[in-house]
Parts: sequence; structure tokens; C-alpha cells
Amino acid sequence: MAILVYNLPAILDGFAMTLMLFAVSAVICLVLGIMLAVMRVVPIQGLNLFAGFYVTVIRNAPPVLIFFIVTLGLPVLGVRLSFFTYAVIALSVYEASFICEAVRSGINFVPAGQSEAARSIGMTGTQMLRYVVMPQALANSVPAICNYLIALCKATSIAGTFGVVEATITLKYIAFENPGDVFVIFMGIAAGYIVINTSIAALLRLYE
Repeated sequence: MAILVYNLPAILDGFAMTLMLFAVSAVICLVLGIMLAVMRVVPIQGLNLFAGFYVTVIRNAPPVLIFFIVTLGLPVLGVRLSFFTYAVIALSVYEASFICEAVRSGINFVPAGQSEAARSIGMTGTQMLRYVVMPQALANSVPAICNYLIALCKATSIAGTFGVVEATITLKYIAFENPGDVFVIFMGIAAGYIVINTSIAALLRLYE
């Protein structure tokens, strides 16, 4: 335990980076995922095909591959950004495919009669989605979205391999310097992620 107390500032900095990665990526992947879900259900074939292709390809690719494509591919195209930004892009692109399917399932769960009723009182398609379908769909999707956001938080650990000094890589450095305290350091990593993930779950239960 003393090793964790001694290295507490570095550990807190690592978890702060993890939380920042998670927060930014969560906002982006939620927005992107909801947009993709809407594209999958609107009666426009081009949008349907694009969103379906995106979800099929990204959801079935390992997240490390997405990181490699972003961190190695974008510089080749002349897009040079910070490692943090690369990590946010990779995490957001990957998790958005899962959020899309969760929200799409929520949309499909809304009874068709409600959409018909909305049209019968003169609502446009946009109004129907905004005021009738999406509020119910998001509420229906909360449990699945919660699981995917927790997975997103854990996936931030991949960013350490690509130059972002977040919680896992910070504690890995500490473990290398203190091999006799590996078990205690491991427990510190686990405890930190448990606190973060239970907080995410609690907030989403409150929203639900």
C-alpha cells in the first residue's frame, strides 16, 4: 500500500488522463452513434448503406487495429495531431458502432403506432424523431449504452501503447520500478477502474 501512497501524484495524473480520454470520447461516440442509428432507420437507401457498412466493418475489427489505422494512417495522409487526439478519434470511431446498434434497437422497440400517430397530427419526420421516437429509444437503450461506455473506459488503456500516459501505462511504469509490489500495484489499477466504472453505471441508472 505504501508504494501506491508514495506514487499517488503520478497515479492521480494517470487516472485524470484516463477520465479525460473517456469523457471526450464518450461525448463524440454518443453523438456519432446516435447519428448512425438515425441513418440506419431513415428511409434513405444511401444513408442506410453507409451506416450499415460502417457498423459492420468497425464493430468486427479489433480496437488495436483501429488505433493502428488512425495513428499510422492519418500521418501518411498529412494529418498530424497529438497522440491524445489520435486516441480520441480511434476510441470514438470504434465505440460509435456499438452505440449505434444499441440506439437502433431502442428505436425499433418503440411501437410503430406512435410514429403513425405523430404523422397523423402533422409532425414532420424530424419532429417525430426528436419528440416521439428518440426520447423513448434512448431510455430503452440506457442499459446497453452503459455497458458500452464501461467498455470504452477500459479501452482507454490501449492508448498507453500509442504514447498517451494514462492510468494503466503509469502503473505499468511503477511496476517496472518496483517488481516486488506488483500485486499491490495491480490492485491499485483494479480499484481505480472499479470506482470509475461503478460511477458511470450509477450516473446512467440515475438518468434511466
